[in-house]
Formats: sequence, C-alpha cells, structure tokens
Amino acid sequence: YVVDMNSGATVFSFDEDDVSEFVFDGENGFVFKRQDENYCYFDLASGTITDLGISKAHLYSGTETEGFAIGTDDDFTLYKGGGIICNINYSAEGVSGSIYVDVTVDFVPGTNECWVFITDYDIATTTAFILDMQSGSSRRMQVSNKACYDITTDGKSIIWKQDEDYTYSLCIMDAANGTVKSKDVGYIYKMAVLNDDVVVVSELDVTIFNKDLDELDRFEAGYSIQTFISGDAIYLMD
Repeated sequence: YVVDMNSGATVFSFDEDDVSEFVFDGENGFVFKRQDENYCYFDLASGTITDLGISKAHLYSGTETEGFAIGTDDDFTLYKGGGIICNINYSAEGVSGSIYVDVTVDFVPGTNECWVFITDYDIATTTAFILDMQSGSSRRMQVSNKACYDITTDGKSIIWKQDEDYTYSLCIMDAANGTVKSKDVGYIYKMAVLNDDVVVVSELDVTIFNKDLDELDRFEAGYSIQTFISGDAIYLMD
C-alpha cells in the first residue's frame, strides 16, 4: 500500500512480487513490480502507470533527492520523472560481466549528481561515473586499481576500505584533485563522509576522523550500527 501522509488516503496498492524491490522518485512517483510482471512506474500527479520493460533488476534511489536508477546484468540506467536521463553500458565501458561487478550508488543531497561506483573484481579496478541528473551528461573517474569496499561519497570526498593482508586500510580521495590518503584501521564494516567528518564503525566502537584521517573522537557502540545522512548531519542508529 502506498499512502498519502497528509490525507491518510491510499494512493495505490498492489500484490508485490516476492523478489522485487521498490523505490520512490522523490515526490514524482515510484517504481514497483507486481507478481510475474515487469517493473512499472507510477506517476503520482497523473496516476498513470508505465511498463519499464524490465523484469529482473536492482533499484537505487536517494532518500532526499528526485530520480532513481535501475541496474541490470548489462547496464545501469538513470531515470527522473519516469524518463531516461543517462545510461551506462557495461561492455561499452570495458566493464566485466555482472557476476564480477559490484555497483554502489550515491544520490548526493543538495546537488544534481548521482555517483555510480563500479568495482570490477575480474580486473581489480574501481571506477566512478558521475551523472548529471539535469543534463544527462556523465564523466568517468578512476578511483583505484584495487577493489574498493563500502565505497561512498558526499560529492567532495570519496571514502572506502581496502583489504590489506587480513586487515583494512581506510582511504579517502579528494574528488576535485584525485589525491588519496590512507590509514590502517583494522576491521570496519560501515563508513560515512560528510563535509569535514569521516565516521568509521567497527565491531566495538565508532571513530570520527577529519579529512586528513586524524582521529577526533572515539566511543563504544553496539555491533549493528547503521549510518544515515540527512541535511548537514551524519546519524548513527544502534
């Protein structure tokens, strides 16, 4: 059920496919999948439903931005308002088949940018595609000649962890000039970056670094910490 939070009225309901995903396109609409059908786009203003012609895919969206994306075995397509903005064809970009690829997507709040990180385990490289959600233009950036895990960005800095002989290094790249700094941090499982702060979550504690990776604060925390970014703050939920 999709419900209007102002009126309490049910906008739409459907029998969901067991293996499907669901995302909102800001306040424009949403993507859903009925049992044994393709993914469809529901336009909230008109109430029209458009068949997107895709039955098996991963969906991506931002919590505070318009737009959504669909990733298949062959490509990654960015949409806004139900229309295609940009497409990345993996084979045309020299990326291996989907079985060897990990895709991470960040819709950067306060901007028109969607960052798509593709880690190609077959050739051990991580590449960023920066997509402009207004113009549909894109640019490509080589992040590392290694596999980057848990990679994320705020549009200014990119952070990730790298496997270094049974431990991890925390890496940060300045997105403007490409300079990279790293620090041995042991095992970590969640990270976030925003403005001047880098938050790293391990099994026992949370550590806050600045962008030079100098430790600013550390405190104990539970195991299943989740990180969220909203406005100008990073939130942790235990």
